[in-house]
Amino acid sequence: ALLQQQQQARAHQERILQRQREEAARHARLQAEQAAQAQAQEEHRRQHEWLIQQCAALQARLQELRQQQQVLLAQHPQGAPLAGATAAAAAAAAGSAGAQLAAQIVQCQQQLLLTQLQAQQHAVAAGLGVKPPQEKRRPGRPRKIRPVEEEPSPSQGPPPGPAQQQERPDNQHLYLPPQQHPQHHHHHHQQQQQQQVLPEQQNCSFPPTQQQQQQQQQPPYSQSPAQPSQSPAQQQSPEQQQQQQPAQQPSIASAPAQVVCVNPGRLAKGGSGGTFAHVHVHSGQAPVPQRCRVEIVRV
Repeated sequence: ALLQQQQQARAHQERILQRQREEAARHARLQAEQAAQAQAQEEHRRQHEWLIQQCAALQARLQELRQQQQVLLAQHPQGAPLAGATAAAAAAAAGSAGAQLAAQIVQCQQQLLLTQLQAQQHAVAAGLGVKPPQEKRRPGRPRKIRPVEEEPSPSQGPPPGPAQQQERPDNQHLYLPPQQHPQHHHHHHQQQQQQQVLPEQQNCSFPPTQQQQQQQQQPPYSQSPAQPSQSPAQQQSPEQQQQQQPAQQPSIASAPAQVVCVNPGRLAKGGSGGTFAHVHVHSGQAPVPQRCRVEIVRV
């Protein structure tokens, strides 16, 4: 029984020592926080005094400039009519500078009061054994939540012609099935103007017309070099022109990206002897047909 009492007394003494160590650590932490708060208060006080000194120096400089101005206006032959306007302008400038300094002084005073209140809260919380609260936002200044405004991308002008499109490297990556090997993949000039997809263009697999069958049977580079100046609009069948004319919507040059659907069934002669794929452009909002081989391109 005596041994058990000694063990209980030793355990009680250990608990008392542990509690004393925790109190000492809390006291040291509180002292460190108080020192930091005192340093912050001293910094704010110095800033406040510096602002007051700056304000006094600016007021003295303003008074000196006004005296020099009065001397100059007295020496000027037309000083009397100029004095009123310059005095009003000087008063307005001094008022704006004084308002800025007053706002800075008020802000420093608010910050000083805030740090004092936080120090008092930390002291009260440490005395009650509660964790100190996290630092919150400054009162009186609600957070401004600006709505996200989507800026429209700048208009990039009309799409380039077929002669300029031959030099664009991103046209070389349009996706065609492997059994056809066209030499040049160019965007069609009229079909870049399309904004929405026609219902008959949803499947992207047109049966070729007679003229297209004849053009597919011809070998590549069967055209003479004297013909590249022809525009693609002259080489289209009437069915193609009827399909393209109602589909011309307002220009899509302002959209940042479109989905280009390559239609392997509609091929026509290109300007350089090879064939190029007719493409139609889906806008960013229109659903892309599932049978399209699509690729995101910049326009």
